[in-house]
Amino acid sequence: MIQRIQTVYLFICFLLTGSMFLVPIAEYLTSDDQVYEQNALSITSYSEAGETLSVDPFPVGVLAGAIAFIFLTSIFVFKNRKLQMRLVIFNMVLIVGLLGLVFFYSSMIKSELDAEVTYGLINISPIVALVLAYISFHRIRLDEALVKSYDRIR
Repeated sequence: MIQRIQTVYLFICFLLTGSMFLVPIAEYLTSDDQVYEQNALSITSYSEAGETLSVDPFPVGVLAGAIAFIFLTSIFVFKNRKLQMRLVIFNMVLIVGLLGLVFFYSSMIKSELDAEVTYGLINISPIVALVLAYISFHRIRLDEALVKSYDRIR
């Protein structure tokens, strides 16, 4: 039953967490007008005299990639609804951890650069993915209850 509505929700969650690799998470403007941009894997400078940073946001990328992979995996385990529910719950916990990790690394980079931070619109995507994951969990649970009720009738 890959055509269930929760599959669409899970695929949208996959796209939202995968988009963190393409769209900048935050931009930093230092006092000497240097601009730094952070995505899920790296920090890039838009000036030639940009300083190298000791903070590497690679764990944010690893966690975002793991979340996207688990969402993709949970789409294809549709025959095992209990495992699918566990994967979705695990992903919901990981998304909360991703939100904390993004803001932790952003604050570390902000303090190291002594810069003003501007968060991108992409920071809303984990929150939307969290809501959609909860909705898909609810729909998977309803499917499981429906299958159990049919088994009782037999």
